[in-house]
Amino acid sequence: MIFICPLPKFWNDIYQSLVSEHKKASKYKPNIAKPPVPLILAGWAYSSDNEKQIRWQKTIDWAEENGFSKHLRKLEEKDSYFVDTVSEYSDGPLGGPMHLLWDGTTKEKISLEEKKLVLAFFQSNWIQIAGEEIANVSIPTRITGKKGRQLEVKVHKGATCPWGSWTYLPNDDRRRIFTELRKNVNQGQDFAFFDHINFIED
Repeated sequence: MIFICPLPKFWNDIYQSLVSEHKKASKYKPNIAKPPVPLILAGWAYSSDNEKQIRWQKTIDWAEENGFSKHLRKLEEKDSYFVDTVSEYSDGPLGGPMHLLWDGTTKEKISLEEKKLVLAFFQSNWIQIAGEEIANVSIPTRITGKKGRQLEVKVHKGATCPWGSWTYLPNDDRRRIFTELRKNVNQGQDFAFFDHINFIED
């Protein structure tokens, strides 16, 4: 049996501990990078064993480089994910290989239970995903759309939008701020889960 990474619940526990330590450390080391986001929830479902293993190793490397190794905790066998053969391909919606992350095929509708799990993940990790400026004035509230591919984010009334407007993108360099946010949102699950992010003023 080959060890790949912690099981999702334990990986998230470790990640939350590292995020907490990062927050403390960033007060006196402002340039310290954030810990790698774990491949859990949809990220788990849509990544290969190899990708999971690489992301976990990056987490170990990050913790060692920044002096947070003690927060990795010793994993028992029941907390760990093992395989006989390491898959190299990303899993598709039905469990088979997904050779391309983007394609024109019909997307699967996600279940209500998965919506709840994904939304809870975004709400818990919003400051790490969106950054303080956006997270201080907003919170993800719903997953909408026919197939659950739109993230609705509630914004405090009168809050200033970093790219100019919560309802449209400017035709200048400020739009890169939104592009970075959208990348972080989709990277949090390691696949392009959301086609749209809709900001709704409170």
